[in-house]
Amino acid sequence: MTDDQQAADPIAAVFPADTIEARFVVAMAIARNDIELALRDGVAAAQQDREDFTYRVRLATSHLIEALDSLMAYTQESAEVRKLMDRVPAEHQAALRKARSVIQKVGDDALEQIRDNTFHFPSPAKNYRPSSDEQLRDVLATMGDRLCEVHLDHRGKDPVVTLSFARDVALALALAKHSADDRIAREQFELTSDGAVAFSKWVDALLVTYLELTGSYFGAPRLID
Repeated sequence: MTDDQQAADPIAAVFPADTIEARFVVAMAIARNDIELALRDGVAAAQQDREDFTYRVRLATSHLIEALDSLMAYTQESAEVRKLMDRVPAEHQAALRKARSVIQKVGDDALEQIRDNTFHFPSPAKNYRPSSDEQLRDVLATMGDRLCEVHLDHRGKDPVVTLSFARDVALALALAKHSADDRIAREQFELTSDGAVAFSKWVDALLVTYLELTGSYFGAPRLID
């Protein structure tokens, strides 16, 4: 560990637990990490034509929706959070508007459908109307032209078996109009990618703004050998 790394302030000092704007910044940082990871995995899956690409689309989109929902709740709850956001430079505030524009482009209902059917598996529980089991019934009824297949990817050290029929059903459940079309998934990924990159840039600017405002210090990045 270098001297610079030792000089980093403790997490509890940088983000006091009783300060809502500190908790807000941490929440956005958590979202940024998850979104960036899902996005990188999605790009790699697309480039390598992997079977998990459509899952990465659903995951990246769902993380972005959750992040924007969290942001909205914090801004509604706290004037201090709103004041902090106003301090972010104008060009980076534009990045947040771009991230939020995904909601307008895709639609609230469609995004809710992607999130609900990514983070929850079909169930007859009556939390939703129709229930996700009823949605599953409707999707299966439309899949007369989809072959019930299993996929084996042996390109890596260890073979990977994907139940492709389940992947197709999961995609159809998540996307509007119950489509299992990879082309539609790629279109969704493009929209999500634009919003996710913009959101990450805004979070980075938010962190810098917060650090400058509080006089806190992260220390030099730890290098991975």
